[in-house]
Formats: sequence, C-alpha cells, structure tokens
Amino acid sequence: DHAEAVRWLTAAAEQGDVAAQNNLGRAYDLGLGVPRDVEAAIAWYRQAAEQGYPPAQFNLALKLAAGDGLPADTDAARALFRSAAEQGHPPAMLNLGIILANSATDAEDLAEAYSWIRVAVDAGVPNAFDALRALSASMSDADIEAGQALAATRPPVRF
Repeated sequence: DHAEAVRWLTAAAEQGDVAAQNNLGRAYDLGLGVPRDVEAAIAWYRQAAEQGYPPAQFNLALKLAAGDGLPADTDAARALFRSAAEQGHPPAMLNLGIILANSATDAEDLAEAYSWIRVAVDAGVPNAFDALRALSASMSDADIEAGQALAATRPPVRF
C-alpha cells in the first residue's frame, strides 16, 4: 500500500533519514500514495542531496537538467551528477559522461566523458553501451585508450 509507505517514509524523512527523504521525493515525483507534486519532490530530493546522498543528488540533477519543476541549470546538474558519480552511483556516471561529452572542447574532455560512461557500461546501466559506442565513434584510438586508463581510476560502484 503506497499510502501507508508514504506515512512511514514521512516519519523517517522528518527525522533526517536521507534514504527516506529521497524515496519520499520519488513518491511525490511519481504520485505514488500521494498526489503528484513536483515541488514537494524537489524539496525532498534537495534535502537529501544537500546531505550528500547520491541517489537524491542524481534525482535532483535530473530535474535540473530537464528543467522539470525548476529552471534548467546544466552547470548545477553537472555538479550534482559529478558528486553522485564520485560516490559510486552508476546512473550518475552515465549522465555525467553524457553532459561532459556534449560540452567537450578537446580530446581531454572526451577522455573524461568516455571514462565515466565506460564505468557505467561495466556497471550494467541501461543505455550506457549505446552512449559509449556513439562517443567512441567521434574519438581517436589514442583518445579512447586515454579514456580507458581514466576509467580505471574511477571510484567503485556503490549504489
């Protein structure tokens, strides 16, 4: 029962539980057990994200990247994706890599983008392989090797 879950999540979220805050944000975002309320979802995501919780950073970054419920802000989205990625959140790794690839100005930028997407592929993130293949098509073999070397330095997957 989603409504009952929301009651329990609310109690835990109000006591500062970051996972509950994020999950309550998802409930509001999707309208599960409560009427859909994007502003409430963002508020709960933000509360957990500000405490460094990677899934909430990822969810808030998605909202910022899309301009869903708040003004689009690619720089803020990139920073949140990076924070979550550096803590081992694979979907954030993919999204960070895509943002970096889209704003790349040189081979070094492409190698960094490649490295994050490569780790997402290895973690089994849906669509990561397609993103890596598309990015690789625009890179030299040397740049791909640089990206592979960088991928080996990325944090372990945790979420």
